Amino acid sequence: MIAPMMGVVFWISFMWRPMTVAGAWATTLTGFATWWISTQPWFIAWIGELPSSESLRLLWEDGEKTVVYLPWQILFYRISASTVGIIVSLFAPRVSEERLSRFYQRSRTSVDPNEQIEQPCTLPAARPVADRRMLATAWGLEIPMPSRVSLVGFANAWFLVALIIGDFIWIVN
Repeated sequence: MIAPMMGVVFWISFMWRPMTVAGAWATTLTGFATWWISTQPWFIAWIGELPSSESLRLLWEDGEKTVVYLPWQILFYRISASTVGIIVSLFAPRVSEERLSRFYQRSRTSVDPNEQIEQPCTLPAARPVADRRMLATAWGLEIPMPSRVSLVGFANAWFLVALIIGDFIWIVN
């Protein structure tokens, strides 16, 4: 269960520069708390009393017990963790621009297999800093421009999905 909670803060921090250390902790702790709440009998009973609970399939029968349906549970903790982390980051002291730039430079620079690291969390002196074009940079978001390889891979993956669906329909008919 740790990986999904850390994944939320991981993706927010890579895409949204204003994420702070306090926001990262708030995101992670809120994710764990909301996951825990969604497993409690009183919460499950409350969800079952909601008017649209049955039509939205909020609950799932897992053997002899009723649980919150996993996709809804994931949506619940992701939205609550993201919201709390962003709000906390907006009010917490910001990370210095120098530290943020160093972090993003390291995350965008490829690693050479023979590279010698002189000091942790630094780029080697001879290594040029990778410059990355951005698709969008509004409100602190940094969405990178997809590369040609990424777009071709994405298109190929969807082509394969269409092929699998087509094969399934062909087999069923």
